[in-house]
Order: sequence, then C-alpha cells, then structure tokens
Amino acid sequence: MPMVRVATNIPDKDVPPNFEERLTDILAESMNKPRTRIAVEIYAGQRIMHGGVRNPVVIIKEKESLRITVEF
Repeated sequence: MPMVRVATNIPDKDVPPNFEERLTDILAESMNKPRTRIAVEIYAGQRIMHGGVRNPVVIIKEKESLRITVEF
C-alpha cells in the first residue's frame, strides 16, 4: 500500500478541502493502484525552511508498505 506524506509551511486554511481526494486520484492513476490502497497524510502549517528562506514549500515523501501474511 503506497503511503504518501505531504508536509508544507502553507497554513491549513489555504489547503483546498478536497486536496487529499484529488491527490489520491492522481496517485492512483499514475501508480496504477486502486484508490482504496493509497494512504495520504497532510501536514499543513509546518515549520519548514528550504534554501535558507521561508518561502512556501512542500515536501512529499512516498513509501510502499509491505503486506505481510502470517499463517499458523
């Protein structure tokens, strides 16, 4: 299951309310995965600086979690 974390210094009030849904749709199409298999986390209003300045910035981290099946 792909897990995507989006961190930004943009205030939460400025992030569109349907951002997670739109991002999930984009990821599902580009990764050829069903929407139900994608997790998205949004961290808005974070204290992030890039290049020594505090301009608006976003950091996106993606990782694929493993599915483990245990049989007894």
